[in-house]
Amino acid sequence: VIPVVCGFQGVSEAEGNWDHNHGHGPVPHGEITTLGRGGSDTTAAALGGALSRVTTESVVVEIYTDVDGVMTADPRDIEGEDGPYTLDVVTYEEISEMAHLGSKVVHPRAARVAMDFGVPLWVKATMLDSPGTRISGEVKRSQDRPWMMGVARTRDVVWVEFTVDNPEAKARGELEIYRLLGEAGINIYLVTSSETTIGFAVKHDKIAEAREVLSGRVIPVPSSNQDGRVCGVYLVGLDEGSPGFQAQFRALRRVYGEQCVHVMHGRVVHNCGMVSVIAQNTREVSGLMSRMVRCLNEAGVRVLQTADSEFSISSLIHEKDKDTGKRAVQALHREFQRDFDRSHRAS
Repeated sequence: VIPVVCGFQGVSEAEGNWDHNHGHGPVPHGEITTLGRGGSDTTAAALGGALSRVTTESVVVEIYTDVDGVMTADPRDIEGEDGPYTLDVVTYEEISEMAHLGSKVVHPRAARVAMDFGVPLWVKATMLDSPGTRISGEVKRSQDRPWMMGVARTRDVVWVEFTVDNPEAKARGELEIYRLLGEAGINIYLVTSSETTIGFAVKHDKIAEAREVLSGRVIPVPSSNQDGRVCGVYLVGLDEGSPGFQAQFRALRRVYGEQCVHVMHGRVVHNCGMVSVIAQNTREVSGLMSRMVRCLNEAGVRVLQTADSEFSISSLIHEKDKDTGKRAVQALHREFQRDFDRSHRAS
């Protein structure tokens, strides 16, 4: 018997949950609903996890796609002899990082479910008889294992930055901005913070919603003597030139006085993208960020911001033309090709 399961649908558990992915809700208990992007991968991982709890035999989940497995870059960005390599094995954490940063081979939810149950995933090509890539937590850190996993790219990103001249107001404003974006279900990337600035990136299809949530938001600043009084307010500015913003600004000045109303000046940079290098223990590898930035500069790619995590380093880039992101991926892949070659030979 071969059971066939519809992998893109599920049944809701709790009443009153808003579905941010599809813009509807609340979903009543027991109602059939779609699982969103990556629903089929997640269903397969969940079924594998459930089976692993009721059998003594080993359970493996195989996901078939249009590529050989998990590759060191998107084949659409690199073609020909210098094209990406197929990795023989990666960890759950590494594939989750790659997926969050733009790789579309496996959805991060599927990796998390498989990791929770300890079930290995295999990514294989539908039409090819290649071994594919094994994803598991049982990966030994040895010299024959590459520390470089790949280059990922996130397209259509917008950079948002706010400037505040008052450190106390900046701290309160930062908290309020993150709270509002979180409640609206808007994911942010490359978050940076200094004494007077707040910066983050959002996907292009979310910038209109972010503007609606943030622009014109009033943030009260309490007096320093902790008596509960409000000594002034800051107005979040993303559309400072609009008539509505100017009318709100004048109205607040009439209420609080001209000296007590300030603007948290916002700046929006369109036509951005994000490129990332996924590696093991990036903070223990000296010179990795300098190699990345130097490589992008030599390729004529403007770097606007950088960030790092345990498994990756990322750069926000200005995509001045449609092939800038592809050139960035190609340049980074060439820069770290020897490390990828070590992976290819080891497999």
